[in-house]
Amino acid sequence: MNKVLESIKLMKKHIKEQLSKDLIFDFYQDQEFDCYMVNKKHHDLQDIIVLPDYYNDGYNGKKPVKIIPEMGFYSCLELTSLIMPDTIEIIGSDAFNHCESLQYIKLSKNLEKISDNLFAGCSILTNVVIPKTVTEIGAHAFKGCKSLIDFTIPNSVLKIDKTAFEGCSEEVQAVYNEWRKNEVMRNFCMKDY
Repeated sequence: MNKVLESIKLMKKHIKEQLSKDLIFDFYQDQEFDCYMVNKKHHDLQDIIVLPDYYNDGYNGKKPVKIIPEMGFYSCLELTSLIMPDTIEIIGSDAFNHCESLQYIKLSKNLEKISDNLFAGCSILTNVVIPKTVTEIGAHAFKGCKSLIDFTIPNSVLKIDKTAFEGCSEEVQAVYNEWRKNEVMRNFCMKDY
C-alpha cells in the first residue's frame, strides 16, 4: 500500500511540474538533434526563470532540451534572471535581445557559440560567464550591455565579431582589446615563414 501511495505522490508531482512547464514554455521537437527546443509562451515572464533540462510531451518520450531558438525569449521585459541547464548546446540569434530587466544569466557549460544579437539591449546585465566550450561570439552579441562589468573571455574563443561589444562598459572594452592583442600574437606565431 505504501508503494502505491508513494507512486501516486510521484505522479502528482510529475504532473504538477509538467503543467507548470507547459504554462510558461513552448516546446518543439527537433528531430535532427533528437531533442526539444524551448522558448517563452508569453512576453510577460517575470523574475527568475529556470529552464528545464528534459521534457516529455507524452508521445515521443523524455528527451533533453538542447536548443533555444532564434528570438526564443525576445523582449521579455520583466525577466530578471535566467538559469539554463547544461543540456543547452545551441542558442539562436536574438534569443534574449531586449530583455531590458535581465540582470543575471547562467549559461550552459555546453554552449558552442554566443549568437548574433544574443544579449543586445540587455542594458542592466551585470555578469556573464562565458563557458570554456564557446569558440565564437557573434555580431552585436552584447550591444548596449553598458552595466556588464564582471566579464572574461575564455581561451576557447577563437573568433569575435568586431561589433560584439558595441556600447559596453570600458571594462568590457578593455577585456576585448586584450583578447584582440592576444589573437594577433597567436596568429603571428602560427604563420609559416
